[in-house]
Amino acid sequence: MSNKLIKKWEDIKELFPKWDNVLIGNGFSTNIWDDYAYKSLRHESTKRKIAPVLTDEILQIFEAFSTDNYEEILKAVTVTLIVQKSLGHIDQLGNLNKIYESVRKNLFNTVYAVHVPFDHLDKEAIAKELTCFRKVFTTCYDLIPYWSVWNSSYKDRMIDFLWDNNHFDITRTENFHPSTTTAFYYLHGALHLRKKLAGRVNKVRRSLVELPDADDFKYCENETIFPLFISEGSGKAKKEIIERDNYLGFCYKELSIIKDNLLIIGHSLDEIYDEHLLEAICKNSHLKRIAISIYFKNENDDNDILAEKIKIRLPRKVDIYFFDAKTHPLLDPKLKVKKQTETVKVQA
Repeated sequence: MSNKLIKKWEDIKELFPKWDNVLIGNGFSTNIWDDYAYKSLRHESTKRKIAPVLTDEILQIFEAFSTDNYEEILKAVTVTLIVQKSLGHIDQLGNLNKIYESVRKNLFNTVYAVHVPFDHLDKEAIAKELTCFRKVFTTCYDLIPYWSVWNSSYKDRMIDFLWDNNHFDITRTENFHPSTTTAFYYLHGALHLRKKLAGRVNKVRRSLVELPDADDFKYCENETIFPLFISEGSGKAKKEIIERDNYLGFCYKELSIIKDNLLIIGHSLDEIYDEHLLEAICKNSHLKRIAISIYFKNENDDNDILAEKIKIRLPRKVDIYFFDAKTHPLLDPKLKVKKQTETVKVQA
């Protein structure tokens, strides 16, 4: 099939060598570790009986929608909640809320349980590419970017605004020199981030080389410490949570004011699930060009149709380019980790 809109990354970079900003999504992670794909997550969740266990009732919803996408289920339950509440069916809300929370927490715990082993990552290669940018925005929960850069020869170039005893302080976010460092922004939180009930965000110190464990998160009245992650079923719902959090709100605002260019890696920019990201991009008056990776499931697929659909969602005043995902170093098939040992089940 013809794919006239889809270029090679080398061709785009030859035209525009300097790209300061990158947004990476789940496609980046699944290229490295297959278990991060939604189909694999659901399979592993069911196989390992990861808590909170997906009940038969919840699995029937997955089947009814013919999907493995957790976010699609979260969105469906959210819509049902709105309808039931508007009709005055208050008696249905408790069970629906319980289903919503079970799916949301199961997603986080499953990503935790199937996480790629630390020792198997090509951290140096990943870090080399990530630190080519001045700002790295990620919606991934996993620790691939964090582990890779902090455990490489590029570690002195990384900042994440979690300075004093690994805590976030918005008054110190100006201590950033973009010409010499690479700033990381976890738009949806991540496995190594946590939030105290009072609102302060920090990271688990030992997560530099290993996954946190259950003891790093505690549920005890005023001393409760939660995992910091966003997995609501729609972009609108995600934005509402983000704007209520000091750290996440800061990251989101930074995405909305980046200048000149944005490279998007492994992200579908779905008009429902990623509405908040599209809004931040479309309202940004400083962007001049955007380059987006397109994954070829089949060499015969006509991906120009997909490219056109994505292009419609983006600002018209910005130059849009599309490229074959596998031609970019961050999506190089050589980075893929082959399964050697089964990961240990750890739940937050």
